[in-house]
Amino acid sequence: MRLNADTELRAGYVFGRVDVERGIGAAILPEFAGLERRSHILLRHDSQTSPFAPSKGLLAVVEYSYWDRNPIREGSFGQLDARSSVFHAVGRGDRIFAHFSAGTSFGTHVPVPYKFALGGLYRLSGYENDQFRGDNYLLAGAGYLRRLGRLPDLLGGPIYATLAIDVGSAFDTWDAARGRASLGGGIAMDTLIGPVSAQISFDKDGGSRFYFLMGRTVPVR
Repeated sequence: MRLNADTELRAGYVFGRVDVERGIGAAILPEFAGLERRSHILLRHDSQTSPFAPSKGLLAVVEYSYWDRNPIREGSFGQLDARSSVFHAVGRGDRIFAHFSAGTSFGTHVPVPYKFALGGLYRLSGYENDQFRGDNYLLAGAGYLRRLGRLPDLLGGPIYATLAIDVGSAFDTWDAARGRASLGGGIAMDTLIGPVSAQISFDKDGGSRFYFLMGRTVPVR
């Protein structure tokens, strides 16, 4: 349901069968199979001017999900997840942005595959994807996009050098929260086949990760 030009409200119910087998990886990732049922309601506001490096605008999404059945253990649980990002133009074509997200769980202890996960580009980008999991999480970040020019008109749009820092924690209880941070930089461009980017990120302990992505590359969606 559309509330106004920038805001919509959605609700739904999802059910199906889930089958997961572990080929490699740690034993903390379980194998399971069975029925899954979830209802959810989502409120979304989007006033950003573009899906790639907008000149201004706010994106804010709040979603509540309730699992009344999962294939791992008995018991229901709910989760509330909120995400946002804001952009602002600087100078002649540069951008600055900030993003924030947080989530919390309700009910019985959440099975591992359903916990919130951090790790990956703009979600503690110096760490492995889904490296940190917890019933709750907090995440914040900021970045600068320096416009380097643009591709020829037949090939696409603007090219940016990117610099971003993100900090956050995924945890089951407040006393177990441990802050993590990472810093990344690279190149992002809007091409005829969509956004393309390459970035290298470093975590606070000196580890690093390299990303090459096709698809949305800045935290706007």
